[in-house]
Amino acid sequence: MEPETLSTPFGGAEYIYRRVGLTFKHLHREHWRIHGVCKISFVNIPSSEQVTSLRNAWKALVIKHPRLAVVPNGTTFKSYKILENAEDVEAWANETFFLESDRSSDEIVRTTGPRDLPSLHFNPASCELVLLASHWRMDAVGCMMVFDQLFTLTTQKPVSSPKPTEEQIHCISPPLEDAAACPPMDSSPSSTASKTYAERWIDNMHKKAINACGLPYEGENTTPPGETTQKDLNFSPSATSDLVKSCKAKGISVSAAIHAALAHTVFSFSPDGEKSDYTTVMAVNLRPYLPTPYNGPEHAVQTYVASIIPTVPRGEDFTPAARDLTTSYKTWYNDESVRSLRWIYAIHAEKLFNAPKPAASAPPPKPPSGVTLSSLGIVESYLRHQYVSSDGEVGKGVRVEGFRFGVTMMTRQMLLYVWTWKGRLTISACYNEAYYSEGMVSSVLGRLKGILEKELAYKLDVE
Repeated sequence: MEPETLSTPFGGAEYIYRRVGLTFKHLHREHWRIHGVCKISFVNIPSSEQVTSLRNAWKALVIKHPRLAVVPNGTTFKSYKILENAEDVEAWANETFFLESDRSSDEIVRTTGPRDLPSLHFNPASCELVLLASHWRMDAVGCMMVFDQLFTLTTQKPVSSPKPTEEQIHCISPPLEDAAACPPMDSSPSSTASKTYAERWIDNMHKKAINACGLPYEGENTTPPGETTQKDLNFSPSATSDLVKSCKAKGISVSAAIHAALAHTVFSFSPDGEKSDYTTVMAVNLRPYLPTPYNGPEHAVQTYVASIIPTVPRGEDFTPAARDLTTSYKTWYNDESVRSLRWIYAIHAEKLFNAPKPAASAPPPKPPSGVTLSSLGIVESYLRHQYVSSDGEVGKGVRVEGFRFGVTMMTRQMLLYVWTWKGRLTISACYNEAYYSEGMVSSVLGRLKGILEKELAYKLDVE
């Protein structure tokens, strides 16, 4: 008998991420696929058991998070073929766990094509783990939570054949709008008010941020994407400490300082006559505002982020801009925006995917080339440095030596991720090689660093 299959529609946020991810499927590429990379070392786990321990932990994870086994069914539905027994779990692991002998973590990210399932790749030679997942399935915070649970399970006594339970179907994390208990879209006065709020919000977002042009790019408007890649700026612990100290003295957050410096960097690349302000779509973690249990690691395998669209005026100096951004970060949340999420995503999808085409006589619009910023904060809030067995396996453990996160970029937009790990600040640029050379990206990061040094009055050494 075939296993039972549960089919449900994508939520509004999931649908948008799914459609955007498919934009370049005809080129065998996925836009906005997330990747997390951890370099690890084993403590008292023999080399002959290391791969098995990781694979067994991965299998145990799909029991805790059955959404790891959900697959898309077109663009509007997702399906879950219920894992009924240990054989089903093993079959899922065969499709999602890969032992890598030749590819580095960067090559895994660059050369792995679109997949309906997530995948975990382990290279024993470099001791690197790479987690790949479509953005409709998971976000950055969820990725870190998944690694945290994976390493915890790796240090426990192995369960080579974990068995699903009847309750597993109820563990599938709901879409954001359902987790946030958003009211339905109907003709009630409250829903009509939410629709009006959503229309204003989306109009502002599309006008100022979605189609923003910021950086000069290579190629023509019709140039197809090339390889996706990533370049990091890693500050030393002492430079990170100095930067934090200076930001505190100015009453600004580190993320706001980087944001203000990025705005001034984009301004420095603007062509003559370009007078627009810097507005970006910035992802914010909505988990702390969700009710239990959706605010914790039990629902790591979902995309629970919202967006804000702060603006830095072109003529505003660094410190006032950073202070305004710091306030924006603290005050962005409001109940009305959450109540309006269903309308926001519905209207956003309509504008993205069903917008009328420009007249044939009109000049082709300039592709967006703005720079987006997303801050992961302090990675240790979700991922520990060391995991030690708590179930009798004395001395057995996993150390996390390095961490990295990014997304695949197929457009002319560049995305900067910011995080702190082991006292080191990283600013990581995700971009596409068809539109930006490594030298151009180095120039962006170099100018940003120079503005931080000038405004914060510290020499910021990098490693």
